[in-house]
Amino acid sequence: MEKYLSIKTLIIFVLSLFLISCKSYNYYQVYKTIPVTNEVLEESGYVYRDSNCSVFYNFWSENGDIGFRFYNNTDVNLYLNLEECFFVCNGIAHDYYLDRTWGSSSSVSTSASKGYNYSKAYYSSTSMTGYNYLNLIQTNALAVAEILSKNSIYSSISSTGKSTEIREKKVLCIPPHSSKIISEYFINQTILRHCDLWLYPNKKKINTLSFTINNSPLKFSNRLAYSRGVLGSLVRIENTFYVSTITNYPQSSILEYKYETFCGEDNFEQEPHFKIKSPDSFYIKYPKNSINMKH
Repeated sequence: MEKYLSIKTLIIFVLSLFLISCKSYNYYQVYKTIPVTNEVLEESGYVYRDSNCSVFYNFWSENGDIGFRFYNNTDVNLYLNLEECFFVCNGIAHDYYLDRTWGSSSSVSTSASKGYNYSKAYYSSTSMTGYNYLNLIQTNALAVAEILSKNSIYSSISSTGKSTEIREKKVLCIPPHSSKIISEYFINQTILRHCDLWLYPNKKKINTLSFTINNSPLKFSNRLAYSRGVLGSLVRIENTFYVSTITNYPQSSILEYKYETFCGEDNFEQEPHFKIKSPDSFYIKYPKNSINMKH
């Protein structure tokens, strides 16, 4: 009897662990957008077009990517003036040109030796400091090792390094019938809380808030300026959007796990896939914390 109870207790414990592991503690706030200006929603995302350029947007990412691909439709160079380009969110402008400097570094090592039977080594070093490609300070050492023995053996090793600064460009040249990608900002990184929106919903409590352009909590745009040729006058465009709906989902309602298939071969492990995915939407992922609040 005791053996039967211990097995039953073990089964209940294992099942409890399984249920706990399956329970979702991550949630997703999903934002759907609508364009205000002349953008058209296509399968790959929003597209703005004029006689000179096309601007492509795909917001689907965590926190929303307001970055864009700028395509030159013409047979001449187009010049995107980053000093005149801004991401504007709820009336606050953010510069696309930030006057940054990056660094790249390289080093060369040489060595020479004569003789054999090393017995003692003496080291001396100097250093050179500059910025590396991550814009962090890096020191490259110049080291000389003198190795002496009773047979007057000599060996030397030297290393030289140099760094080059790369300044951010104020103006980007886009050649004919090609494009460049500019990505700098997220649309929103803070979840919106509302009395009509469950903070940690289950599948039966998923609710959607709807907005118009007049009461939307989030309105944003890219203001861009470009010219045809170096001396051409600036053409200014503005791509404006607003959030039309917000929905909170438990992880189990928005993610599913599938085997990746490539060339007819399945991956060994399942990978997460979004059931809801659209280029006119984005999401914020947030965990369930210890605060027991409904909204």
